[in-house]
Amino acid sequence: MKHRKQQNVRHLTRLQKTFLPAFTAVIVVLCISIAAMLIAYNAYVTGKNDIYALEKQEKLNQMMESMETEIQIAEQQLLKLLSDSKVSRIAYSRNEMEPYNYYSQTLDIVSRMKEIADDFQIVQNIYLDFETIGVRLNQDGPVQQLPLSQEEFSQAAQQEMFASRKRLFIVRSLMDYQSPEPAELCTMALELNVDSLYERYSYLCLENEWIVLSVDGQVLRGERNASDKEVHRVISQASSYPLTVAVQVGPTKYHLSTDELLTAACVGVGITCLLAGAFILYCYFRLYRPLELLLDEAFLHLEKGELSYRIPNMRSGPFEDIYQTFNTSMDRLEYLMDHVYRQKLLISEMQLKHLQAQINPHFMYNTYYTLYRQLQDGSWDNSRQLARLLGDFYHYITRSSSMEKTLREEVKHTLTYVEIQTMRFPDTIQEIEPLPEEIADMTVPQLIMQPVFENVFQHARNHLHPGEPLHLAMRYRIEEDRVNVCVENNGDLSDDTICRLQNALKHVDDQEEITGLLNIHKRLQLFYGDAAGLSVSRSQLDGLCVCMHLIR
Repeated sequence: MKHRKQQNVRHLTRLQKTFLPAFTAVIVVLCISIAAMLIAYNAYVTGKNDIYALEKQEKLNQMMESMETEIQIAEQQLLKLLSDSKVSRIAYSRNEMEPYNYYSQTLDIVSRMKEIADDFQIVQNIYLDFETIGVRLNQDGPVQQLPLSQEEFSQAAQQEMFASRKRLFIVRSLMDYQSPEPAELCTMALELNVDSLYERYSYLCLENEWIVLSVDGQVLRGERNASDKEVHRVISQASSYPLTVAVQVGPTKYHLSTDELLTAACVGVGITCLLAGAFILYCYFRLYRPLELLLDEAFLHLEKGELSYRIPNMRSGPFEDIYQTFNTSMDRLEYLMDHVYRQKLLISEMQLKHLQAQINPHFMYNTYYTLYRQLQDGSWDNSRQLARLLGDFYHYITRSSSMEKTLREEVKHTLTYVEIQTMRFPDTIQEIEPLPEEIADMTVPQLIMQPVFENVFQHARNHLHPGEPLHLAMRYRIEEDRVNVCVENNGDLSDDTICRLQNALKHVDDQEEITGLLNIHKRLQLFYGDAAGLSVSRSQLDGLCVCMHLIR
């Protein structure tokens, strides 16, 4: 009873250690998420305000450029009128002119002034002052008083633009350079419509925004509010005139719209779901995933025979020891399986060495006796050919530098053996297909084809009828994933013999001694896998058909 209580306490402590970091992490992530949302909101609002100010600055610059161009055109018309000959004639020879001519030219000048005032909406009035003769005109005719004093006229003529009493003027003078000292013959003043200029920019203003129109720091319309630190000013300065237009954006910042509030709410819900998902993921990786790794993945790989699989090294509380035990067991099992596989390869290599050493002495004796008879008969061409074939044959089977050859090399060696035997038995009939180039370079174990033909020459001739020649055939059947090389011969072969061979190939591991065809079958399976090997059946020539199954 006491042991059970202690065990329950240990489980409770482990559970607390498991879930306490999870709840702490959720709280920390929640605080960080709220702070991130506030920072994101402030950055979003600030960015919106900056974009709004940039857009307003661009519009203000475009309007200033357009207005400046219009003022320049109006000024050009003013200068053109000021340089008119009628203005000069009145200024120089007013007393000498006949009344009709004087009034006629004066009317022309007034008419031209009226045309300029009507053509430009920004023009409020035009004044022409002939100070030397005491004549003052505007677009409506003679006037008694001018909006500026003589001193202001002189001061304004020296400036690009002049402001006085909330009114804006462009003043230009016609100078008399014929006198010893230059003097003003007449002065023309172009009064701009400040209200019209101000209204042009008024549509840019939204709530809590206003326009300030100023010249040389002197405010014509609007009010400055320099005390409010949150007021943001967008200013545009004319390039040719001391005219400045500023849009003062009030302290009201950008507010989220309904769609943006909905988006923010969705983001909040998404973060909440993210936190819930994080907690679920934590529980998954701490509790469910360890069991899944052990039951669904580890044992599944083990069932498939994938001995290289290891459970990832992760801290999983009570599962960590189980993981370590599983990985250690797999290491041991993989080592044992690899050890057994290597032993099989060594045994196969030893069998190949043994096969190379077991060169049939009868084949050697009979071949050398055939060479002797050819030399005795003076058949020098056949003797040279047989000697070359024997050299190639023994050179190939005694080389041990590599246990693997290409199919091209193996077929070439096999054909060398068949040609030697054909020289011994000239009545042999051959039907050997050329090796297809698409499979010529595939890798095969050494000495898998020549022993098949050796078996034919040793045993098939014993089953021939008297006088019947030996008939050999070799054919290739190429499939998608493997290549079948079939060797056939004729002869009177019983079905029992074929059945015994088939049974021996199926139970090759149970044989006490593995030689000949069984050796080839086993080596092909070790090289390619269980899908490869030899199969035997009755051939179309009524003898034996041996098929080698090679994996591509």
